[in-house]
Amino acid sequence: MKYREQKFAKFIGSTGFFAILACCVLIIGAATFFAVSKFNEANTEINNEPKGNESYSNIESSYNDIKEDISSAASEITEEVKGNASSEPYESEESKPQPKEQSFTLPCEGEISKDYSTTELVYSATFSDMRLHTGLDIACEKGTDVWSMSDGEVMSVEENASLGTVVAVSYENQIIIKYCGLENVTVAAGDVIAAGEVIGEVGEVPSECADQSHIHIEASKNGKSISPKDLVKTK
Repeated sequence: MKYREQKFAKFIGSTGFFAILACCVLIIGAATFFAVSKFNEANTEINNEPKGNESYSNIESSYNDIKEDISSAASEITEEVKGNASSEPYESEESKPQPKEQSFTLPCEGEISKDYSTTELVYSATFSDMRLHTGLDIACEKGTDVWSMSDGEVMSVEENASLGTVVAVSYENQIIIKYCGLENVTVAAGDVIAAGEVIGEVGEVPSECADQSHIHIEASKNGKSISPKDLVKTK
């Protein structure tokens, strides 16, 4: 008897749930139908409203005002663009003046006694062996004036155990030239110097002391070693 009562209660509970669900569906459907009906009625009234209606006239007037404002603004922008085009003609990259390439000359009179080499070994009389030569040697007597190869700024004046007194000068396009083995230096760090200005005299390069008297110069561009001959374009 108790089992039947529980089963009946469960059936009634399930039936009630579905009945409530059905009622909710009906209410939602009715509300949706009512809303759609009101929307259609309102839309019909707007479409059937006569042109002389004051509300319609106000909307049409506002629309025309906005349309005129947009047209006026567009005309002003067009005229301004035309004015700029006529007063400032287009200048292509090719027609713009290009910066002149900085020119370099050798730092003293003399013949090249040892060339720049980072791929082939050259003989070192000082060490009696074959090694790379990352600079350019120009034969000249001790005491010969050494000048700046172009306009630049002195970065440093330092003593180097291998290269002697070294004056480093920075130039345009990230080019740096080191003048090695100098004496009687006439410049200091921070000095702005002109092409051909004397920076010192030929002294001695300790690591090349067995070679004939010369000035040793090293060059780099963007931090990469290059041949000084590539700057002066000399053979």
